[in-house]
Amino acid sequence: MTLFRNQLCHEWLGSIRCGAPLPMGTVTVLFSDTRMAFLQTAQLAHFRLPAIENEAPKTFAPNSAERKQLAEALKHVKANAPYIVPCFVNGVKVETGNFDEQRNPSDHNTVLAKYHQADSTLIDKAIRGALAAKTKWEAMPFSDRATIFLKAADLLANKYRYVIALGYKVLAATMLGQGKNAWQAEIDACDELVDFWRFNAKYAEELYSQQPPKNSPGVWNRVEYRAL
Repeated sequence: MTLFRNQLCHEWLGSIRCGAPLPMGTVTVLFSDTRMAFLQTAQLAHFRLPAIENEAPKTFAPNSAERKQLAEALKHVKANAPYIVPCFVNGVKVETGNFDEQRNPSDHNTVLAKYHQADSTLIDKAIRGALAAKTKWEAMPFSDRATIFLKAADLLANKYRYVIALGYKVLAATMLGQGKNAWQAEIDACDELVDFWRFNAKYAEELYSQQPPKNSPGVWNRVEYRAL
């Protein structure tokens, strides 16, 4: 993703929630022969993800509604450029004042965005924050983690894709920021990203289900997939 498109996506990614609140609270480690035995709430079922299919791309045929809406979004993005893109570290917006520019690769005279550059101190802070969040993320049940990605995919495929003020801005930003045509931007900014979120959750579910098929008498062989 370009920095410009990242800024547009951040507007809605920050509001994603699972179907139910996910308070982390205090994690209690149980006595267990498995390393990742954490106690939050009982999960009294093996959940299955919904059926997943590849996202169907729009064609942007002449006189189609999506073609007209995308044309309006392109005008809107051009008219409001350049956009100021801050850094986001541990959920907090940071403006360093040290700017660089992103220009349209097909029109180098057009500055699409000016972004605040992160220094080594800010990057180290982001790394520490990510490592601190890693423990809580690992402690969440797989179904809750998968729900976050599926919800993000659903938002991008629907609400934030075809609302002119939001979704088509993502396509317009991709076209202008990376020099792509409408078809390429539709695949790059929407369809592939939606597919990645959905299918990677599905593949993780399949990976977790892979267990040793044979056991010796009195032995239960189990495989635990731990985070890196």
